[in-house]
Amino acid sequence: MGWMGNANSKIIFRGNLTLGRRAFVNVSNTPGTIEFDGSGSQTITWNNTSYYCEFTNVVIGNTNNPTVNIVTGSAAPDNILGNLTLNGTSVLNLGTSRWNGGTSGGGTGNAGSLTLNGNAVLQLGNNTGGHSGSNFPMRFNTVSISNTSLVEYNVTSGQTIYNLPSPGYGHLSINNGTKSAGANLEVRGSLEIKSGSTFNAGSYTHSIGGNWINDGSFNAGTGTIQFNGSGAQSISGSVSTTFNHFTINKAAGALTLNRTTSISGTGTFTAGIVNSTAANLLLFNDNATATGANNGTNPSFVNGPVRKIGNDAFVFPVGKTGAGYRFCSISAPTPSNVDDVFTAEYMRASAAAMGPMTSTGLSHVSNCEYWNITEDGPNSPTTNITISWSGYSNCNTAAYVTDLSTLVMAQLGVAGWDNHGSSSTSGTVSSGSITWNSLSSFGNFALGSTNGATNPLPVKLVNVKAYVADAVNQIEWTNLTESGIVSYSVQRSVNGQQFTTIGSLPARSQNGGREDFKLTDLQPLLTGYYRIQVIEISGKTTYSPIVKVQRNLATLGIAVYPNPVQKGQSVQLQLTAEPGQYELSLFETGGRLVKKEMIQHRGNTMTQSIELPATLPAGQYFLKLTGSFGTRHTSIVIR
Repeated sequence: MGWMGNANSKIIFRGNLTLGRRAFVNVSNTPGTIEFDGSGSQTITWNNTSYYCEFTNVVIGNTNNPTVNIVTGSAAPDNILGNLTLNGTSVLNLGTSRWNGGTSGGGTGNAGSLTLNGNAVLQLGNNTGGHSGSNFPMRFNTVSISNTSLVEYNVTSGQTIYNLPSPGYGHLSINNGTKSAGANLEVRGSLEIKSGSTFNAGSYTHSIGGNWINDGSFNAGTGTIQFNGSGAQSISGSVSTTFNHFTINKAAGALTLNRTTSISGTGTFTAGIVNSTAANLLLFNDNATATGANNGTNPSFVNGPVRKIGNDAFVFPVGKTGAGYRFCSISAPTPSNVDDVFTAEYMRASAAAMGPMTSTGLSHVSNCEYWNITEDGPNSPTTNITISWSGYSNCNTAAYVTDLSTLVMAQLGVAGWDNHGSSSTSGTVSSGSITWNSLSSFGNFALGSTNGATNPLPVKLVNVKAYVADAVNQIEWTNLTESGIVSYSVQRSVNGQQFTTIGSLPARSQNGGREDFKLTDLQPLLTGYYRIQVIEISGKTTYSPIVKVQRNLATLGIAVYPNPVQKGQSVQLQLTAEPGQYELSLFETGGRLVKKEMIQHRGNTMTQSIELPATLPAGQYFLKLTGSFGTRHTSIVIR
């Protein structure tokens, strides 16, 4: 039996196809396209022992999304002379058989293209018949795999995973038996290691653009797993994964750990944030190292706890989203034990709110940050602790570190901040670190000062705003971490330089919690500048950002000042509009959104302090405000 056809003809099969002993289809009589488009499962059985059955172009799925099973009967499948295309959610299950490209008469020349469109699935159930170590179809000039397609290696014996040409696989599934990488693998979607299967990474570098799901066994070898997707990614599964080398290099989005994840070699932080929790740690084994954590254009660090096992000195690559990379470190513990365990996490919250100053000579501690560093192993080691500061440390516009000679590291005890010390400092007041040697008890550590007039480590004032309310001006502010405060004074100026006090309010709870305040200016100026003066128990005085109110403006719009603004400082947004809720969005010049918040406007003219993300690099940014008046735009320059 033979088929007659030409390059423009098509035959559609919606059921099974069995090729008998004397069936033949070759270049002179094959239809242009053979399409398998059943509504369910279809089987192609090859029994053509006498002649070749070679199709030109083969399409799996069109109107329907069939599962097409290839079966080697008394004969093996013959070549596809042109293109093999899978569409939609169709499945081509090669089982233990094969279906390769090639030239007529069983030739070994290359055919056209192998294409997986949409969510198509290619299932491979043999370790021979195609590319070396598997039955992945070979001898196609081009291979095009969509981001959302799936290739599944599924055989109980060993298989070699074919290294597809760039851009590589969509999703990759490892099912049954042991699968070994044959070269560097590029997976734009997710990689799943199913229960009962093993993936050997070898000595290669494998890039993952989606999720890592491990329900089986992973042998890291000497290789590297790189997470480089442009969106959110995760590591999950029923089995915890141990990588040899681990790299995060993401253009956008974070990598979230949904299982404890270990590194035995080097953890490299190039771009992108790793989210961890106490239940799902990032763990560095004995002799493992971390490198590259940074506050660059796309910062890279661990947003959450990091654990280190072993007797090594180690720099913890910790930080917090929005506050940047804020490292701490330990020296090599003594005595030296490979089962020592230390866990560290950077906390973007007020240390002052956690307790009073009970250590003799300690004036105050940071209102912005602290580190939780614990020893969690079976031993009782001694180590040197180092914590750091930088331009990202501050949580408002006041100064942070001003005098290294009075800067100390404080430790929280049962009754409060009951211990402090300093063995050495390095760097400058802008960026540096402080080390306290020979510690054998651990917990919460913060920057502190022995002098009330130095190292402000400032109060966390936010939502400082002033606005017109009929015949008066209202001034509002929030202290997120009220502790150690005597009073707040509202000060007014006609020019933003010389200020006088128009009213004061006492501190309230003093328990480190949030407190909101409001004061009314009963005799407002046409143009008035306001700031909040904070007087602390220690005698230290700090100030909020300055906000401006302009009364009797008829023009709707927005203004931002100072502009340009120094990196790490806040800006003041002056809005003249009807009452209502407004959406503020801040974009990079390339269009990437870097900040969004909602503003509740009380009407007329109001000025509000806007906190800019501390990690934003210098450059031009565009601000968009959307509300009842439509959309207004302006630009901001960060220096």
